[in-house]
Amino acid sequence: MKQFFLQLSEKGIKLTVDEQGKLLVRGKLKALTADEKDFLKNNKQQIIQAIGQRQRGVTESPIAVAKAQPGEPPVLSFSQRRLWFIDQLNRGSSEYNMPMAFEVHGHLDIAKVGQALNAIVQRHEVLRTVFYECDGAPCLRVLDDARLYITVLDLSDQADPHQAARAHLEREASRPFDLSQDLMIRASYLQLTHDDSERCQALLSFNMHHIASDGWSMDVLTKEFFAIYQSLEQGTPSPLVPLTIQYSDFAHWQQRSFAQAGLKEQLEYWQQQLQQVPALHQLPLDASRPAEKQYRGELVTSQLSSKVATRLLTLAKELQLTPFMLLHGALALVLSRHSNNKDIVIGSPVANRQDPALAPLIGFFVNTLVLRVSTAHDTLRDYLAHVRAVHLAAQSNQDVPFEQLVEVLNVPRNNAYSPLFQILLTTDNQFSVAAEQVEHVQLGEASLQAMQDVSLTTKFDLDIHMSLNEAGVSIGWTYDVSLFERAHISQLDRHLGNVLNAMSELTHADNGSTNLTALSMVSEQEQQQALTLTSGTQVSSEWQAVHQLLEYQARHNPNAIALQDHETELTYAELNTRADALAMRLITEHGVTVGQPVAIVAQRSIATVCAVAALLKAGATYVPLDPEALKND
Repeated sequence: MKQFFLQLSEKGIKLTVDEQGKLLVRGKLKALTADEKDFLKNNKQQIIQAIGQRQRGVTESPIAVAKAQPGEPPVLSFSQRRLWFIDQLNRGSSEYNMPMAFEVHGHLDIAKVGQALNAIVQRHEVLRTVFYECDGAPCLRVLDDARLYITVLDLSDQADPHQAARAHLEREASRPFDLSQDLMIRASYLQLTHDDSERCQALLSFNMHHIASDGWSMDVLTKEFFAIYQSLEQGTPSPLVPLTIQYSDFAHWQQRSFAQAGLKEQLEYWQQQLQQVPALHQLPLDASRPAEKQYRGELVTSQLSSKVATRLLTLAKELQLTPFMLLHGALALVLSRHSNNKDIVIGSPVANRQDPALAPLIGFFVNTLVLRVSTAHDTLRDYLAHVRAVHLAAQSNQDVPFEQLVEVLNVPRNNAYSPLFQILLTTDNQFSVAAEQVEHVQLGEASLQAMQDVSLTTKFDLDIHMSLNEAGVSIGWTYDVSLFERAHISQLDRHLGNVLNAMSELTHADNGSTNLTALSMVSEQEQQQALTLTSGTQVSSEWQAVHQLLEYQARHNPNAIALQDHETELTYAELNTRADALAMRLITEHGVTVGQPVAIVAQRSIATVCAVAALLKAGATYVPLDPEALKND
């Protein structure tokens, strides 16, 4: 039963029991597999009993009990403090905006839209909270008389109303919030046409700042908006139950819990788990890392068949894995092979709403778990058992705020990349923008259809979304365009698909003894190309730089000898790893920038070749110096 609850939790699905003893399922029901639906149906009473026992064990929300007393100053949560400092450092930026938009067909009453949104603003204090500096630290104030005004534009007389609307949405998505005075939510209504026969007559957009929201909150916002608007249309009271706590109560409880060392054991786990964690992943980059994160992203997607998905679900069940654990294990294996590194660190978000009282709140609750796995295992069974153990331990210690973990571990801050991990993995859950989850909603005379992302940004080098159910396997790679070429990400995607296909072909008899090296990530065509390259036959190359040719050989011929002298020999994999490590030191410790000339004492040695490769990877230029001339000086 515990495994089942964990599996649903990873998908952002929460089970509760109401006062009448009825089972309530919250979250994205489409993420449920057929087996999970059958389990729910066939074990309904046992599930209700298990949840009831757990709920009776806590008669009152610990957050409600720990509410701030009258006169106590309000505090920011750890997550809010981090975003406030980032906003101050960047002097206002849009990378933490959370936009969403809907196509509207039919008549939508703008006055009622305003009434509904303002009811939500009054209901959730965090949306009308402003943040300002006091004595070098962040403080907050709740605005009592705040009112949201919708931006209404009639674009029907434009030459291309849809293009004009798209431009407006992109501008709004990139317009920073002023945290010291703005409401943490904005809304726009764009009229495209007055012709009732058109499928899309208008666009309705919302935008919230992450300091007051997360993916789950976007879902809360849309559901409450739909419910209140419908009640206004029908002339009935709002169906929403009054909130018992506010986000500020959570922030107060969080600060108090950490101050009282209530999370000491969990913190000790993370300190041990992340001991000597690498500062950066070792994936080869296609360009030098800029000194400042650029946040510009593009997307590569792919799909595997339902046949493959069904086999993978069977494999996961046999090995007592959740689908997410299996997907994570496959991804880590591919990243390990591409980076020639067995220590793989990936971040993954969790809702961080264990207290049922937090479920109906809007706010920045989401926490990030740092999943560190080692691919140094012989068999697939041993490796996936290790992945499972990492997940279960992380879930058991998920209360430590990521921001405090970074602080306690004393991780150096860097504007070029995120601390602890630069690769994020998500699956079907409530941590993504809720607009994507709304297929079609009828509001009076109007129908609303969710739009695709208005603009694509990424806070990480790679933000990978994967889902696995009977319909198939969906994979999406949002990548930082300042670091990676599309062809490189497409190759990663193909290799991940190949590994998942190889896993799906394993039978019950051999899934335990299969060696990890037997799971091939390269296709037969790629293998033939590699063999042709090593045979001496002239082939055309898509790479122009020497270090890119080195990376290619490290991926396809890792064990071939690249350098040799009378004492030492290096394989392509070893040479590439040394060059990557030195390049990282040049950038992070010595501040080497793109185009900067760096002198090298040009001796005939393996060290010189490593240095040249590292400088090319760092984007610098090398200046060879004659060692004999230096002696004369």
